[in-house]
Amino acid sequence: MNITYRKPVQDDIVKINNFVADIFNKVEPVSESIGLCRDCMLNWANSPAMRITEEAIESNLSLIAEHEGEIVGVRLISICERPKDIVEDDDISYKCCDKCSKKEDDFNRFLKMLSKVRNQVWKLTPPDVVTIAHREISGVKKEYQRKGIGKQLAEKDFSDEYLKTLGIHGIVSETTSIANQNLLKSLGFKPLTEEKYSDYNIFPTDGCKSLILNFKKL
Repeated sequence: MNITYRKPVQDDIVKINNFVADIFNKVEPVSESIGLCRDCMLNWANSPAMRITEEAIESNLSLIAEHEGEIVGVRLISICERPKDIVEDDDISYKCCDKCSKKEDDFNRFLKMLSKVRNQVWKLTPPDVVTIAHREISGVKKEYQRKGIGKQLAEKDFSDEYLKTLGIHGIVSETTSIANQNLLKSLGFKPLTEEKYSDYNIFPTDGCKSLILNFKKL
């Protein structure tokens, strides 16, 4: 199987957001357990509050994996600078379609978990860490998993040495699944904090117990 890797450009935004919708709809264990429809996931990926794709392209550190022109994996990375005054992001709430209305509260509790751990990044990272690379989203289509694509997305053009030359002091990532948590642990990441899913009445399909904020100092 010939998998190619390249950096995304602005023309890829629509394709990436569609891919993200599919990943969260079919692969990501929390979203899979909540069960929003694909249209809701795509509307969320395209919402103004979700500028992740645009910021990830601007960082020049993101990566797309393709097979015969189809996106089969993505790594979306943003670059963040330590603010002078730490201002917490507001909780993001999302309005679902009518048929998903009963699942809306579940999804918004998940978003609240994400906001809570994201708001602790600068409080928990060492004060000498000023610039970080943020692993926003990383995922591989289900039928392409266990082929080494996830490891390539984690490491290709993203070595510690290369990031240091860019003036980056550390990497952070929120992990929601057992697979991603194990992958980052193998790459030297350490947990900074976690939120237990049971506290939010959320039960991922893979049996994962916590959403973890991971950090690796460079």
